[in-house]
Amino acid sequence: MIRYKIVSRKNPSTKAEKFHPALVPPAPIDSQKIIDRIEKKCTLASSDIKAVVDALEVELIDALRDGNAVRLGDLGSFRPSLRSKGVEKKEDVNASQITRMHVVFVPALRVKRALDVKTGHLQFAKTEMTPVVKKKKKAE
Repeated sequence: MIRYKIVSRKNPSTKAEKFHPALVPPAPIDSQKIIDRIEKKCTLASSDIKAVVDALEVELIDALRDGNAVRLGDLGSFRPSLRSKGVEKKEDVNASQITRMHVVFVPALRVKRALDVKTGHLQFAKTEMTPVVKKKKKAE
């Protein structure tokens, strides 16, 4: 079940306010929970699955650090991407303008279809959120 809340957003140009559904931040599922779930669906022991998951993590990081994309079959692909600062002249471009690296995940068609709202396979539930009052910092 995918939980959503109602949020208001203003159009920057018209200043008109509209209400939209937005995902409630999901609780993360850790790798041990995934390993336990996989163990129930196959004949491998959890230690074997953990070893494969750990090795996959290391290999994925190594491949991305080398600038390669990694395709994982029906799961999707991971590729490195970067953020950078621009400069006026082409000849002034160098690695010092790179400010951040991140990973782009592109889901495979099977994953996209599994999350397609039009198929009707997804279930949504509206959740009432209680507003959190932020504490003001004391002036020093």
